[in-house]
Amino acid sequence: MKVIIYNPNSFGGNYNYAHCILKEYQRRNIPCSLVLPSNALASTNVNRQLLLLPDVPKTKNRLLKKIYFGWRSFINPFLFFKHLLFKKSSIVVFNDFDQLTAFIWVPLFYLLRLKHRFAVILHDPDRDAYFSFKGLSGLTMRCIMSLMDWGMYHEVLPNKWYYNNNVRYFSIPHGLYETSKTENKVLSAELKTLQSKSTVCTILGNIRREKNYEMAILALQKCNNLHLLIAGQNASSAYSIEHLKTLAKVHNVAHQITWVNKYLTDAEMNSVLKHTDVLLLNYARSFTSQSGILNMAAPFAPHLLVSKTESALYQICQQFRLADFIPADDPKALEEKFLEWDKNQVPLAANWEAYSAYASWAHNIEITLKHFNQR
Repeated sequence: MKVIIYNPNSFGGNYNYAHCILKEYQRRNIPCSLVLPSNALASTNVNRQLLLLPDVPKTKNRLLKKIYFGWRSFINPFLFFKHLLFKKSSIVVFNDFDQLTAFIWVPLFYLLRLKHRFAVILHDPDRDAYFSFKGLSGLTMRCIMSLMDWGMYHEVLPNKWYYNNNVRYFSIPHGLYETSKTENKVLSAELKTLQSKSTVCTILGNIRREKNYEMAILALQKCNNLHLLIAGQNASSAYSIEHLKTLAKVHNVAHQITWVNKYLTDAEMNSVLKHTDVLLLNYARSFTSQSGILNMAAPFAPHLLVSKTESALYQICQQFRLADFIPADDPKALEEKFLEWDKNQVPLAANWEAYSAYASWAHNIEITLKHFNQR
């Protein structure tokens, strides 16, 4: 068996995920390679092929960025097709995919089914909102899934019409991201000081509307002993961190918030997670995925607050009793939790050991290989 992984991004959760499964395949002596953009960071792993267009454009112009994204989505599948054309029979795993141009590249990849088999990892399985027109989002996903032999998901696969086909679907754990002990000394010192005076509640990762920042900011108003840490970079220009800073000033809680508005290095991530008392995963009801942040946080065993959504995140936290839970999109419920932590010590997290055993990369690939070996 040979495995080829397609990953058209050079940073972020999917990028880290792709490298983790690559290492696990290699640990099992299964030939495996990873196809990445040409601007991916240098690595000692010789089985990385930097064949795709860079995913970070040089321009800052919003229109040009969108044009370049469309160009990448068009060209990258053709570069990958050329790569596969000369490879021996393999299982091709799409760790991410170019939904924008699916109608163009999927028919071409049908020609490769004569020697290759295809699988996709559905990290975010609810694809209805990819385009502003829901029907087009569904049609492009239907097209992509028509190519696949297997579809992998994390705990929950939404009941969507584009998954009603002959693809063999199976659930895999997300896997735990590897962490080093390196910290950012300056950031650690700052957060350690905060933690000595307050309970630190953290919202981590890309700045997205579905993380309910406004709700957390407003809930601080009656809580003098709570401090909110918001760490991550803007996911898009459509939702700005400046709006959140203005909201904090208007409601006189700006002094209770620390902002680390950037893509965190591994050392910075370690500093943030080490000095977090409560990790807020209070997602909006529309959230249906697993959270890579959960698996970054696991080695640090923080206390979690998770909203009740139809998501893999909620299901897995409920299964392993990893969190406190509140209804999704409920400001009053969040405020009550904040008031509770403002007056009392945050309870210690439990059961991370059992979750860590379940969510290992070894378990992830063990399940995957079991299905790949079934003809």
